[in-house]
Amino acid sequence: MSDELAAPLVRGESDLLVFISSVTEEMRSARRKAVQTLNDLPFSRPWAFEFTPANSEDVKDAYLRKVEEADFVVWLVGVGTTQPVIDEINACIASGRRLLAFKFDSGDAAETTRTLIETVSDHAKWHDVQSLDMFAECLRKTIADELVRALRAPALPMRCRRLNEQLRWSVAKCKRMWSTLGVPDDIAAELAADRELGNVLRSPNSGVRVVVGDVGAGKTLAVLRLFQQAIGRARSDSSHPFPLFVNARDLQGSLSDYIDEKSTSLFDPSVQKSLLIVDGLDEIGVTRANRVLEEAKVHGDANSNFAAVLTSRTLPGLRCVGEEDWRVEMPTLDGEQSLRLISRIAGRLVDLRDSYGWTESIRHAAKRPLFAIMLGLELNRGPGFGSQRPIQLVKFLAQAALRDMEGDAGKNDELLQRLAVKTITTGRRTRKCEVSFKQSEQMLLANSRLVDEDGGEIDFTLHIFREWYAARALIEGTVLVDDVLPAADRWITPFSLTIDSENQEVGDTLMRRLASSDPGLASLLMTEVWSERQHDETENVLLGSSIEVGRELWGAMDAWRRGLGGLFQEIGPVAADGGTAPVGVRVGDSMDVVTTSWYKGREQLGPVVELPKGDLRELGNLLGPVWQLLSSEVTPGAEGRPRGWPWLKTKSTLTNSLSDAFKSRRLALISEDAVRELTWIFALAVMNQGCVSPRLIRSGWILRHIDDIEGVVDRGRENSAAKYVYKNGIKEFLGEEIDLVKGRLRTTMDGDNDIVSDPWPARNVADPNGNSIWNFYSDERLLERTNAVYSAALRIYRSMVDKWFCGFRDRLRLYRLLPVRLEGLLACSQQQDPASVGPNLTWWTRSLPAGERSTVVIAMGGREDFDHLSYWREEENNLRQLHPEYETLPSLWVSGGCGAIFNDRPATDLAQQWLIDELRQMGWGLWCRGL
Repeated sequence: MSDELAAPLVRGESDLLVFISSVTEEMRSARRKAVQTLNDLPFSRPWAFEFTPANSEDVKDAYLRKVEEADFVVWLVGVGTTQPVIDEINACIASGRRLLAFKFDSGDAAETTRTLIETVSDHAKWHDVQSLDMFAECLRKTIADELVRALRAPALPMRCRRLNEQLRWSVAKCKRMWSTLGVPDDIAAELAADRELGNVLRSPNSGVRVVVGDVGAGKTLAVLRLFQQAIGRARSDSSHPFPLFVNARDLQGSLSDYIDEKSTSLFDPSVQKSLLIVDGLDEIGVTRANRVLEEAKVHGDANSNFAAVLTSRTLPGLRCVGEEDWRVEMPTLDGEQSLRLISRIAGRLVDLRDSYGWTESIRHAAKRPLFAIMLGLELNRGPGFGSQRPIQLVKFLAQAALRDMEGDAGKNDELLQRLAVKTITTGRRTRKCEVSFKQSEQMLLANSRLVDEDGGEIDFTLHIFREWYAARALIEGTVLVDDVLPAADRWITPFSLTIDSENQEVGDTLMRRLASSDPGLASLLMTEVWSERQHDETENVLLGSSIEVGRELWGAMDAWRRGLGGLFQEIGPVAADGGTAPVGVRVGDSMDVVTTSWYKGREQLGPVVELPKGDLRELGNLLGPVWQLLSSEVTPGAEGRPRGWPWLKTKSTLTNSLSDAFKSRRLALISEDAVRELTWIFALAVMNQGCVSPRLIRSGWILRHIDDIEGVVDRGRENSAAKYVYKNGIKEFLGEEIDLVKGRLRTTMDGDNDIVSDPWPARNVADPNGNSIWNFYSDERLLERTNAVYSAALRIYRSMVDKWFCGFRDRLRLYRLLPVRLEGLLACSQQQDPASVGPNLTWWTRSLPAGERSTVVIAMGGREDFDHLSYWREEENNLRQLHPEYETLPSLWVSGGCGAIFNDRPATDLAQQWLIDELRQMGWGLWCRGL
């Protein structure tokens, strides 16, 4: 080819773009020097605002776009700092541009300048400039160094553009929520534009807040308004937190992964403020919800720039319940606000006179925005008002949506049921083909106003319809209970709606199935159902005869027996053959008093016995000790009692008995470690000694004393030893449990050493610097005791669960994580400061492969030495590798405290407390607080 025809060789890349940021007037000379210096450098092109031609683009968009396109951003730091400079530097950090900061000595910097310098100091090193001539040389060398160190990075999307997109999305979502209910488009648009409607939350500066409220309380609307406010602030001032909004159902990985993914090109979460909003924790089940909550709290504790707001119904078992410092109750509408919203939807004035005929449950529901809108829609239909319960409003709107769909209403109803089952079971959106292979049916689903489509996947727009159709699927047999039990955490609300339904037989069948297979879930369910019924007198059912009520009670107790297994034999009313004992019932003549009793004798009776008339004292004298008279309860009146009353009544009976079992510590005595503790305390009591400096105790002495004490107790006589035994509660074990002590003592006598000794490292400081119990231990001895007690507590805990709580173990947080390596840091500052509150222990768990033995490794150190966020990320990865069922695992375990190791029976009490706390989350063991 000839030279004349050859194309000229051109460069494939443009010059490096260097953006110059500073206060224009104050730094004018420095800006000119920077432009001159960069123009002289090969391959570089400066961009300074005052040297650019006219441009039709919005001024702010123009310079922020150039920041994100730049290869370098040069910040010339003077005294003052304007908002454009703040925005430029924040955009530089967020988009990962290379920041070169030069600080000129020009007097005391303003507060805004010092604040921005602090932010930048974690991201880049600045250079102090003494003169303009020195600045030119420094700038040339700095650029040269950067070229050697790094390659150019691609341009990234604009922060403001993303915020604008999110604002439009959030307003459209508000409108979509109202359109789904059947609100006309013009009114829905008006409501979406009314930013005062639902504006009830304020953004936290840092930390985690959980907004809780009943169904329809307006939680989603409130956090969307909060999101819109945060977008407005972030658009006007980039130093405000960058907001992120996500539905909990769309969180497929960890919270950390989500934040890292969404922050790319928008902000640097390690040095810039962010606000994360997670909506709908209750929709993903209590197990996953607690994981998200715990991880959000970890992020908040580790990073003061991070704030999170999460929403949930008051889901039983959710760990924010009772946490007043981070729980926010969703405010309800007052009477005037409620009527104003109802009138707006109804298209006419609705006042107090209209509400006189409403039921109490409807009036209570009207305080929640969702149900207020539903009321307005029903009143818009006509002057009559037929709903007596809130769920009937949901039914009316669902039926109205079905009428709007083309085709057969029955078929459409079935499609929506199948969609509800699929999306609740999987916990996420689903493809249309997974609901139906027919394109005509897929189009029906996609066109329903109850359904939202995104990226080829569909889901219900409002979760209340998803749960209502799921309940219908259970009632009508579209899905079987056994089919959804693996995802039962997410089915609590549909289960409760099923029990609430008019088909009481289906509800009772469901409860029997759950109580007999998963008593933890059944208890959670009863907690949920009971909380929803407090204002619903229409749910009361008339009392039947004594025999009919007794059959319901006995059937409920028998279902609990099958679910509790061996535990029922310890805490339940047990018949002579090991089954459920007969129940005695008497319904009062006025139909408002029910007396119940459980038979303890050995005579063969039928499952239900009608008790004679009389109060508790009269019946007690008449029936004798073979009947365990429990209570004479007043029901809500002659109009009946709440549905589910037999389940609540029998669970209350079992809960009280379980509490007594924990108080006596008898369930722990299947563990050798617990028996060792009991033997030591028993020996001290028998010998009338304290544990501070006990004299030598031999097994033979205790064995000889046991016979004497048992004889004294049997004959009703008293002596000092017997009194001491009674005083210390050892009388609780003067039965079957005392045989365990005898066996332990005889084992000791058969060995080389017949001395009864403290199972744990004892105090070793004779002259303590203070009177608190921990002052009697050296730091080394305290650490030794802590490791020993926690090791035994893990063994006792596992033994108790394996023996008594098999029906609960899939819901016990610590048990699901076993085997574990329990690690911890023990701070023993009390030796230097006797006035301190005592030693403090921070501990956590690391999962081990199946088959390994749980271990305890606690070392000296303080809580400040524990990096909670790093631990969380490491252990999340560890769990993913060790457990295929990772998504259903409970959240990690991090705890504190050290007081239990000083108890008389520390390992037993510690193991019991872990178990009690877990059971309490499920509504069991509620009266064991403080053990």
